[in-house]
Amino acid sequence: MKLNAESISKKYELELLSHIILNYGFKNVAIQLADYMLNDSLFISNTIKNILLNSQNDRVSKDSNLRVGNKNGETGKDEKSEKNFEQKFEQNCCSGNCNKNKTICDISINKETNNIDQVNLYILGDTTLNECCEDYVCSDHVHADFLVHYGISCQSFITPYIPSINIFNKINIEGHFLKNINEFISKKNILEENKISIILTDVSYINYMKQLVICFCDKNKMSFLCDEKKQKIFYEIDNKIISSKNIYDQNILVSEKKEGNNSVNNTCTSSNSIIDDNTFTSSDLQFTNIIIGMHRIANNMNGNVYYGYWDAYVEFKIDDNIFDKYKFMCGRLLFKVFYNTKEKTFVYKIVKKKHIECKLENEEECTLNNKCANIYLFAGKEKDFTNRVILEYGSYYDIYSYNDVTIFSNENNKINKLLLKRYNLIEICKKVNTFGIIIGNVNLCKNKELRLLINYILRKNGKKCFTIVTNKLNSAKLENFYDIEMYILLTCSENSLLELKDFSKKIINPYEFFVAYNYLEWNCNYLFDFYDLLNAKEIKKEYISSLRKDKYFTWDINSEQLCIKNENNNEQQELLLKKYDHLIDHNSTISVQDQQKFITRFQENSSMCQYFMETIKENEKREFKGVDINYNTEEIPIAVQGLDGIAQRYDSDLKFSK
Repeated sequence: MKLNAESISKKYELELLSHIILNYGFKNVAIQLADYMLNDSLFISNTIKNILLNSQNDRVSKDSNLRVGNKNGETGKDEKSEKNFEQKFEQNCCSGNCNKNKTICDISINKETNNIDQVNLYILGDTTLNECCEDYVCSDHVHADFLVHYGISCQSFITPYIPSINIFNKINIEGHFLKNINEFISKKNILEENKISIILTDVSYINYMKQLVICFCDKNKMSFLCDEKKQKIFYEIDNKIISSKNIYDQNILVSEKKEGNNSVNNTCTSSNSIIDDNTFTSSDLQFTNIIIGMHRIANNMNGNVYYGYWDAYVEFKIDDNIFDKYKFMCGRLLFKVFYNTKEKTFVYKIVKKKHIECKLENEEECTLNNKCANIYLFAGKEKDFTNRVILEYGSYYDIYSYNDVTIFSNENNKINKLLLKRYNLIEICKKVNTFGIIIGNVNLCKNKELRLLINYILRKNGKKCFTIVTNKLNSAKLENFYDIEMYILLTCSENSLLELKDFSKKIINPYEFFVAYNYLEWNCNYLFDFYDLLNAKEIKKEYISSLRKDKYFTWDINSEQLCIKNENNNEQQELLLKKYDHLIDHNSTISVQDQQKFITRFQENSSMCQYFMETIKENEKREFKGVDINYNTEEIPIAVQGLDGIAQRYDSDLKFSK
């Protein structure tokens, strides 16, 4: 079905995006589109430019009306007031640093004086693996100060170098979607089981999450308004009731804001949004037996990260390190849903990590025979998201996945089939001598720490290891490294389970690697988030130990090596090692100490020397010498000057602009 211009504009939230660009004063905007969205890229860029241009013209006309006066007989501003206005305008524009001979200010700080010609839009086509992660590397190529990510999102924990927002591909569901859910809940007596219902959805269901909460509420125990449009959502964060914010209200054009309103740039959680009165008392709050996972919709906007709905979100400071304080499930921030019977509103109370019942440390509290909650999964066509939930929480909860045929089907019986495929890789991993670490996304949090730890463990066990950074995997790329027997994939959680039939080399994820080396027990409970892996007991212990070795050795104040009598010898040795520090390979299977000994003093019996000699002998045995440069050519072609720079568009695209 072909969409018209209005439908496409609404689908991509172009008006909202244009207002955000204007209000925050972004100059270089990178728009990351999925492959199937690239056909709309020209329409998106042209529409945004038109909205920005019209908004600028409206502001110019309003400014001129203020100085001239209206047609009802009101006098315009006198010479003195006009001079004061110009001085004030100049100070707001660039603090008085602009060139008065120029009509356009070079230093544009005030968000009301942005020029449309200074806003550059870049379409990012070559995105990261599976198009679900924000590609900050590609956006940095165009020096972007704002990233817009369209489409699916894995909700992985990513280090945001620039402000970014996620605009999800909202799914359009048939009209009987909510009716089927209500009938299933009533028929199966779900509410009478008195179990907690954990609602996890793919990002495409974000526009149906409010209705899903109402479906799982017990309407017999509480009488509430079923019109979700009239309901105001409040959040309880650290025992403080906070009013939710609406991103559409926050990003009305600055010229449309009433005088006296705060600037859009002051949208961080303030004392004005905290409810201090006794409106919300514990006696009025009734738990609905619902826990819902909220998506991250924006990151690093004025140093804040947004979770929730577009019209009802809550902010957190990036520096607060919320992952250590609050409970996440598959990248979704968990909230307990309460209903205020007095005010007829929903209150979302954040779930703290220490309050969650099902943890690795006390698995006996949640067994297969006595489960405290059910997970209701709305994944659509995203099999990666479904597999992740099954492997990570299939042993703790009963998982029911929505589909159009049977409404809800139990997914726990699929866990054995998935585990059998993966367990064979763990056994192979124990016998492999040469590994390759693939970095699929360099922006993932704790990516560097996990890579260094895996390097340390492999070096400790006498294994060889190579680090490879690439985004889109294929068999041809992996075949370039002949020596590598198995790859360890460090990427986002929903892409850690690759289909092995597509690759000739074996690929495992970090959890399976730690199981193979006995740092984790094979209890069929996967850990995909790097935070969870590094916080596991044995892994955390080994990570601390790795910081005290080789390059990351931490000196002990009571060590004899700090003795004064060895000070002169140590200084000479340090100077020598600094001179040849560039020869040290910290990723090698040979310890740094052996490499230093090999450099400072040739020892024939050292492990470094033996490894060096064995490598030479292995290379001599290889028969493949490469292809002759003149093979199958009659004439050697002449080298010509090629194109340089970053390709922004092709000449063939011009036909679309006409």
